[in-house]
Amino acid sequence: MNTPREKSLVVGVGSFAARRPLVVIAVWLALLVGALVAAERFGLRFADALEVPGSESQRAASALERHFPSRGSSASIVLVGRGAALTPDDARVKEFLEAVVHVPHVTQVSPLMPSADGRAWLGQLAFDRPGLELKSSADALAALAAHADPSLEVAFGGEVISVNQAPDPGRAELIGLAAALLVMVLAFRSVVAAVLPLVTAMIASGIGIVIVGLIGRSLEVSSAAPMLASMLGLGVGIDYSLFFVTRLREELARGHALPEAIEEAVAHSGPTVLFAGLSVVVALAGLTLTGISLLMALGLAAALVVLLSALAAVTLLPAFARLTGRWLGRNAAENDGAVFARLSRQVARRPALFAVGAVAVLLLVATPALQLRLGFPDDSAQPEGSMARRAYELVATHFGPGVNGAIVLVVEDDARTDLATRVSELASRDVAVAAVTPPIPAPDGLASLVLVTPRAAPQEAEVSELVHRLRSSLVPSLRSSGAQRVSVGGVMAMTMDVSELIEAKLPLVISGVLAATFLLLMMVFRSVLVPLKAVLMNLLSVGAAYGVLVVVFQWGVGRRLVGLDHALPIASLLPLILFALLFGLSMDYEVFLLSRVREEHERGLGTGESVAQALAKTGRVVTSAAAIMVAVFTAFALGPDPMIKMFGVGLASAILLDATIIRLVLVPATMVLLGEANWWFPRRLARWLPAVRVE
Repeated sequence: MNTPREKSLVVGVGSFAARRPLVVIAVWLALLVGALVAAERFGLRFADALEVPGSESQRAASALERHFPSRGSSASIVLVGRGAALTPDDARVKEFLEAVVHVPHVTQVSPLMPSADGRAWLGQLAFDRPGLELKSSADALAALAAHADPSLEVAFGGEVISVNQAPDPGRAELIGLAAALLVMVLAFRSVVAAVLPLVTAMIASGIGIVIVGLIGRSLEVSSAAPMLASMLGLGVGIDYSLFFVTRLREELARGHALPEAIEEAVAHSGPTVLFAGLSVVVALAGLTLTGISLLMALGLAAALVVLLSALAAVTLLPAFARLTGRWLGRNAAENDGAVFARLSRQVARRPALFAVGAVAVLLLVATPALQLRLGFPDDSAQPEGSMARRAYELVATHFGPGVNGAIVLVVEDDARTDLATRVSELASRDVAVAAVTPPIPAPDGLASLVLVTPRAAPQEAEVSELVHRLRSSLVPSLRSSGAQRVSVGGVMAMTMDVSELIEAKLPLVISGVLAATFLLLMMVFRSVLVPLKAVLMNLLSVGAAYGVLVVVFQWGVGRRLVGLDHALPIASLLPLILFALLFGLSMDYEVFLLSRVREEHERGLGTGESVAQALAKTGRVVTSAAAIMVAVFTAFALGPDPMIKMFGVGLASAILLDATIIRLVLVPATMVLLGEANWWFPRRLARWLPAVRVE
């Protein structure tokens, strides 16, 4: 962003990094060490509690908290006899349960419920702390299960186990780093030039992840935040660093001494990097319109890591470059971009044909998004062989699939009538209900709890329909009879409420992000049509990413390639976060390519030739940057967390489509079709809107 003051600031940063590299590096390392010390001293905290203010599921959750204070975190326990049937009086069962009671933070073990064949028994454990604070308890339960009597099969499942026994995601990060390093070595033909962006990105993302965890001590930050932050930190950090290293090698090739080359590289690439980071933050700010605290916290975590990555690219990386400049090498000859120039000229000969073809392909890929179904992956999506997955399977086999997703009815009745019994009786009459528990009275006598077991598995549409029927018919009829409050809650009900809220807020978030993006691009390009096209193209790439997600996760096409053995709904929080991230990330390539197009046009070249020359000079960088991001995001799609898999697939597919079909075909075609109209900008608007120069 090159107003005179801003440009002098950016040049000053580059000059200082070139003259005092050890000071800059020491500051960043001190920040990293300080963050790690703070993490060790205070601890990191994450929470996955969803809240939907004003929803019925939130009322049910609040009622449970008021009347059943001991119902905090929970885990299920399943015992299956290998051969003969079990009884609660079995010595093996008694001995095992006695050991479970003494596990730290276990406050209660509910009476065991037998399966129809008597071979399995199911119970619930209650804890006195949130699930994410019970790692030691989960480990102790896993050890008990591993050393149980050989004639028993024991498994623990539910929230406490799934969040604390997840496989180590480190393999995905290593694969992503290795793939990114390979791409950069091929692009730069220099190991040092390839390693520096990796080191820079790792330091920035490491600091960001720790800060996110510390923020979690005050705000509810999802346990998925560290993986998301790591994925974004590596992806955008390497991406931003690539712009600087490419420009630095250009300046060195022109004969500049290393300090001057660093200053020039920061002066030219710095504004682009900072603008790109700001664009992501602005897009993520749209998540505040949802009112969902967990979603806003995820957006805050992502924005923080992106900003740190941008700052590291214009401060820490130049300092590293000053110490290693002799091994950075030089950019290849300019004719390396000839293939991109030829492609652009081919598109310019038949712009309408290429534009229509590109739009048709993107719309075709986006079409499955019309069948997008939101939900939350349950323990059936855990890795095969994990204890949480095994508990889910044992429960479904011996007790029915619906037991894994019970619906909670909370009856608050000051008059202490038989209302809760009537609730239980009416709910049991629904054809989609497998079982209903008798009312469970609260300790204060002012409420009762009724658990409804559906016949279908939690992710089936029949369960959502059952929740709607309970709310639309059973609950209103009871309220009309004088009940103070009857609320339908539980995990599935909360999931539905979150999904419906997101669907309601999606137009508001989209319109807010579109407006902000449009204004930012108008400030940069002093044009109306260029930003308008960019916004529409970004919508196409986001829609295509949604379509890919539906095909892979909902339809199950190629699901085994990402480590899944059955189809899943799309995580409710994902579409909004993905939309904001992709709109921000796509600005990198938009600004990088079109600013060069404008530069060539201002030199007097026609539109078609301006695009050809711009692609010749930027095509390799854009392609390399996109390849790095795709490699990193794809690697994370191979990790254990289903939600991170969805982020990885969605981000990788959108970046791939954006850097190929959109940047190499659709942008050149539409630029040629519009010609000089690309740069039309009303005079009144030019006087009112501030100008921002990005190179």
